[in-house]
Amino acid sequence: MAETQWLTTAQVAAMLGVSEQRARQLAKRLGAIRTSDRLLIWPRDAVEREVQRRRTGAPRIEPEQTRKVRAADESLHEIADTLKGILTTLEALRRAVERGKDAEDDGDGQGR
Repeated sequence: MAETQWLTTAQVAAMLGVSEQRARQLAKRLGAIRTSDRLLIWPRDAVEREVQRRRTGAPRIEPEQTRKVRAADESLHEIADTLKGILTTLEALRRAVERGKDAEDDGDGQGR
């Protein structure tokens, strides 16, 4: 039985053509393990299988095939306006509370 060869995160990122951050996101799926000094090491065979899968994977969607964004129904505009009004009221209340003003403020500046 052959001993497993291990790769570093930088090597994996270069092989897959992705950033090191994206490679780290794939760690669990590709069976990477964390060493005692907190480095990730990757099994070469799993990474090579992923490279092959990506090469023979689904074709990329061309820009003209992407979905178009459709306008919301008119009934939703009324709801959106109501929610904006509520948000404005909540923001005003938050500012008032931060300044120490509340329903029991008697105007003497003590904010009791």
